[in-house]
Amino acid sequence: MAALASFDSVILTALKETEQAPSTYRATLDNRQDLVDAQANIHRSFDIAREECAAGSLSALELLTAEQSLVAFDAAVAATAMPSFGAAYTDAEIAAVANYVITHSGGKQGQVMAKAVADARP
Repeated sequence: MAALASFDSVILTALKETEQAPSTYRATLDNRQDLVDAQANIHRSFDIAREECAAGSLSALELLTAEQSLVAFDAAVAATAMPSFGAAYTDAEIAAVANYVITHSGGKQGQVMAKAVADARP
């Protein structure tokens, strides 16, 4: 009985996360696009600052400050790469979800075992 309750809990959690995933993903994409747009602006600003420094109207220290902003934005954009969800679930949880989907979609395949999930991981 406890195993069934655990299985049900895993399935309900997976279904809830599946329902929430599109809006979370959309918000992540929007945030990333905002960062990419800001990154393009900071690159243009840095190019202008470099030209002004070469012309003598901007100090090397001011150019360095502009470059620090550029590097910070580049790092922020790089950090927004979509995370892997593989580590978020155990092999048994992934197998349980796969078995649920197979069973409830009329599939006749055998049971997905946790070892098969572990073997399929990179």
